[in-house]
Amino acid sequence: MKNFPFILLLLFADFGYSQNLIPNGDFELGPDSTSVGWELWEELDSTCSGGAGPYDTTIKGPDFWVITVPSPDRVVEWDSCFIPNILAAQSGAAYVHFGGYEAGKTTLLSPLEKDSLYRLSYYVMVDLACPLGPPSRITFRFNGGDSVVSPMFYNSQNWEYYDTIFTASATSTEIEIIGSWLALSCAGVDNIKLEKTTSNSVKNYQKNQQVKVYPNPSHGIVQIEIGHNMLKDIKVFDAVGDFKKVVQKHAGSSIQLDFSSYQAGVYFIYIKTNQSNVIKKVLLIK
Repeated sequence: MKNFPFILLLLFADFGYSQNLIPNGDFELGPDSTSVGWELWEELDSTCSGGAGPYDTTIKGPDFWVITVPSPDRVVEWDSCFIPNILAAQSGAAYVHFGGYEAGKTTLLSPLEKDSLYRLSYYVMVDLACPLGPPSRITFRFNGGDSVVSPMFYNSQNWEYYDTIFTASATSTEIEIIGSWLALSCAGVDNIKLEKTTSNSVKNYQKNQQVKVYPNPSHGIVQIEIGHNMLKDIKVFDAVGDFKKVVQKHAGSSIQLDFSSYQAGVYFIYIKTNQSNVIKKVLLIK
């Protein structure tokens, strides 16, 4: 019998998004400086608190989990050594403030499904009140083994939106958020969402068929055609959710992406047009 090589074409169908799996992701629920569903901990940084302590569901003082920011905006966690310079939440009245290596964790509303695709999104504002200031970085760690590391944050004046796409490697039940990789640099975090991708309606699916990505697998160059749609932006992530590149407001119906400098592997291309949001999974081979 003659053997034929088997080539797996990794081209995903188009997706929508389901419910947010993170409870109280905007930190609005809870009195005073508490936040329902979350446990917070000064993980490694010993400033003011006298050393690292266990996760605390009540977030009580003295001196550590203290609130001085005027109502109605409130911080649900911050190190009292560094009074936050962020006086308003991204939306609502509450946000969380990570100084140094502080951390928080919560139980997901439902476990991740292994090998399924998820989108993690959040807002960040870097706080210049901390001694080292920017850059800052946030790590999202799942108890099943996955970790999603944010890009470096340099902004300091406004809340900025970030998102990433990753494939779950295990049926994780908890997410942990760990503050900056630089001790004494700080950032506010708000409106965290974790959503599993789902199949779109037939109508949206037909619209999204105008978006084509080829060749797939690719040896380095990937062509994207968006038909009659208007391109808003393209983001590229690797399989573990690390951000690789972005293309914004490209004119024309096609664009070429060069992956030749990347390592072989799986990459996700998140394409946003005026008609739809599309995710394509591309295999890069060398």
